[in-house]
Amino acid sequence: MFRKSVSLTVLLSFCLLLATSVVLYYEPHGRVAYWADWRLLGLGKAQWDALHISLGALFLFASLLHIWLNWKAVLLAMKNRARQLVVLTPPMVAALMVTLYFTLGALLGFPGVQQILDFSEDLKTSHVAEYGNPPYAHAELSTVREFADFLQLDSEQIVQSLREQGMNATPETTLLELARANNTSPRHIHEAMRSGLNADPFTLLPPRAPEGSGKMPLHAFCANYGLPLDRALQRLQAAGLEPDPNATLKALAERYGMDPVTLYTILRTGKRP
Repeated sequence: MFRKSVSLTVLLSFCLLLATSVVLYYEPHGRVAYWADWRLLGLGKAQWDALHISLGALFLFASLLHIWLNWKAVLLAMKNRARQLVVLTPPMVAALMVTLYFTLGALLGFPGVQQILDFSEDLKTSHVAEYGNPPYAHAELSTVREFADFLQLDSEQIVQSLREQGMNATPETTLLELARANNTSPRHIHEAMRSGLNADPFTLLPPRAPEGSGKMPLHAFCANYGLPLDRALQRLQAAGLEPDPNATLKALAERYGMDPVTLYTILRTGKRP
């Protein structure tokens, strides 16, 4: 009974761990997931991460028990035809080589392994265009005052604007608290702030290029920050560039021998730094 329960626990925890691994492989970067309140099957990033760690611990413990209960079978797999115990049997050497390749491959970028990691990064980056990008990491934990100060805006004006939109905001309320109180995401609170200020959207851009901006297509970047795409194109053209709306900011910058920060500055101010 105990041996069977351990074996089944290994099987079930492995299957669930495999499922959470797929989710972690696909889910957005933390800054994006928390900003947009990303969820899958009703669970947010923190919950999926907790599930993965918990199931990983269960799988590890159950696997160790399984090995202990089946130690004779493990020793049998390490014996040669003469029934002598040899640790480095051909099956063990093959297993070690495969495991070592994937272990070092993740650190050194071996072929095959690097492509797996790159595909995951591409998936995570694609979420930025869909779910938005915060002005800085964990912006959702900032108070309205701190958030406004970072954007170089008047916090009192923002609070008044949010209140006019039916939100019970104060300068010391965090964006996450506001989002939860209004059944929305920090991203939409930011959008409400921008819409309520009735200002040129280019002047509302963060003073520094947010992390991950370089990987966003120009049209997605404009949509994320409420910028009219036609005006963004005009600003870049006025700086002597021929922008492609579908190209990323990084690709556009490299095409003209500049870094993404310079391109961002042109978009924000309308002129080269």
